[in-house]
Amino acid sequence: MKNTTTLVGIWILILLFPLISCGINNSTSKEGEDPFKDRREAWDGKLHKTSIWLIEQGLNAYNEIGKEAFNKRIRGDFLVSPYIPSYTERNHDYSAFGIVLGGTYFDVSCFYREEKEGHIYELWTIHTSNDPIRQKPDEIIFFFCRTNGFYDKRVIELETENFQSQYLFSNGYNFNLPLDDKTVMDRILAPKE
Repeated sequence: MKNTTTLVGIWILILLFPLISCGINNSTSKEGEDPFKDRREAWDGKLHKTSIWLIEQGLNAYNEIGKEAFNKRIRGDFLVSPYIPSYTERNHDYSAFGIVLGGTYFDVSCFYREEKEGHIYELWTIHTSNDPIRQKPDEIIFFFCRTNGFYDKRVIELETENFQSQYLFSNGYNFNLPLDDKTVMDRILAPKE
């Protein structure tokens, strides 16, 4: 019984730690101000940094070390939690990772890629949301990337919050999204099926 009580106490501390560690003092917060603003900005920065790594190196790392070691690395190196199964196999028409920290969810996905003349050109997105159901993203960030092989490191050529249906890569390749393909466009702009 004593061990159970100790375990319950430890879990309560673990669950309350984020609130305790924020050091909130309501007497110094201005009315209408978000007392968690600094913490949320730090979490968003950490999620964004992790997302960039996932885009550039995630497929390679997942392929080389496997799911369990990959998830452990995400938790250990970046201090965020994976929350959905990763889709990383070459035979998939898309790739996806999901990470969460402090109630903010980042869905990192490549829903469209083209292979031309020994290169792969891709459009990756980050859909951010504070809603665990994530029916509608709060923000979408678009990344135009290229790589020499499916499991090779990606080079991000453009990061933008503005949707673009085409992009001219630095090597001269003109990338055009299939605007008439409803499945692809729905996945890019509103990923929930």
